[in-house]
Amino acid sequence: MKIGILGTGPLAEALGQLLINEGYFVMFGGETPTSGAPIVAKLGTRAETGSYTGAGHFGEILLYTAPYKEYTHVLNQVNSFTGKVLVDCSNPLVSGDTPTLAMGTSTSGSEQIAKAYPEAQVVKAFNMFSAEFMLDLVAGNDTGLSMPICGDDETAKTAVTELVKAAGFTPYDAGPLEHARFIEPLAVLMARQRMATQREPRLVLG
Repeated sequence: MKIGILGTGPLAEALGQLLINEGYFVMFGGETPTSGAPIVAKLGTRAETGSYTGAGHFGEILLYTAPYKEYTHVLNQVNSFTGKVLVDCSNPLVSGDTPTLAMGTSTSGSEQIAKAYPEAQVVKAFNMFSAEFMLDLVAGNDTGLSMPICGDDETAKTAVTELVKAAGFTPYDAGPLEHARFIEPLAVLMARQRMATQREPRLVLG
């Protein structure tokens, strides 16, 4: 399966490595067709670099890993979301040293993305853990933690469930996309605890 990763930051690199290790083909999309070249140089022949437009065309599933505030700029460069699953890996944060949500309980970042791009099958996932922790997973230092998934399309959720398993997490079906309103605050709580304790919080749901 081909995965288009929209973004070329640490989270993109970590998820790309995890999925490539499990046999997926990945294109890293950035501002220019060569933005992902430093990542691709590390990851081998299953990795490619391209523009946001190119990655959007390439991937059967798209992972949005750029900051939430940039979603309009990035996603407007994807020519078509028809038949695409769009995984929102972001959290809608305000600028500042302490992680703080820009919205919550009455809507969510994922719902806003779904509203702006109704042809996409939006699923929330991969927003709970830091990129640094994900890179540790690449090195085999941890496995088996829970990853909440929510979305309104069951077929899309099933596809993302397989990605979550491939990345080494235990998928937790958190229901419809509306429940991203509660998943995003949990991610912020984990980020604050990470800052306070200097270690990654453990998340196990069942």
